[in-house]
Amino acid sequence: VHYSLLMEHDAGAPAEAGLLPEDMDSVEVSIKYDGFIKRARHQMERLNKSLGMRLPPDLDYSAIHTVSYIAREKLEQVRPDTLGQASRIPGVTNADVTALRLYIELGKRKQQAKKQAKEAATDQVGV
Repeated sequence: VHYSLLMEHDAGAPAEAGLLPEDMDSVEVSIKYDGFIKRARHQMERLNKSLGMRLPPDLDYSAIHTVSYIAREKLEQVRPDTLGQASRIPGVTNADVTALRLYIELGKRKQQAKKQAKEAATDQVGV
């Protein structure tokens, strides 16, 4: 969206709105990048919620190959209790924290799927 296009059609004329050229540029940028900004905010909110996620005390960090080697070593030494603590360890990047979160979430999903399959098998045997 450019103000020049809006002005051609007498819609949103910046002079009538009392906008300076710098303000017009700012509004233009806000409109153009609104989707990106919303997506980034959503990702930040999700990340902030996940920082309280507890890490299993017996977690084998060496088995998580999507986490960098340096981060795996640091995590193994420190053994953080939460994802937030892991994110504050020097040498552990945001990508490492994301990979760690995904690893844990996928592990939980697999456990739930196994539990449901076991319950379904038990229900069929009992019928």
